[in-house]
Amino acid sequence: MSQTANSRPLKDLAEWIKDQENGATVQGIRQHAQLLTCESGDPRGISNRRVERYIDALHHAGVIEYKHPYWKITGYGKACLGKE
Repeated sequence: MSQTANSRPLKDLAEWIKDQENGATVQGIRQHAQLLTCESGDPRGISNRRVERYIDALHHAGVIEYKHPYWKITGYGKACLGKE
C-alpha cells in the first residue's frame, strides 16, 4: 500500500475530529472509521486495534490531543489540514 493510501484514513479521521464541536470520543472515532470503511467498499471492515493505531499515530504526530473525555485537534493539526 502506498504512503498516500496509508495516510488517507488518518487525514479523514483528523478532518472529522476537527469538525466535531466538542472533540470526539474513542467510540465516536471508531464509528466514523467504520463508516469510512463501508463507504470505501471494503467488506472486511476495520478492527478496533487499527482504529487505536490511527489514534496513536495522530497523537504522536501532534495532530490530536486528549482532553478528557474527548480527542481534539491541536493548533498544529489545524495548520497541517489547512495546507491542502
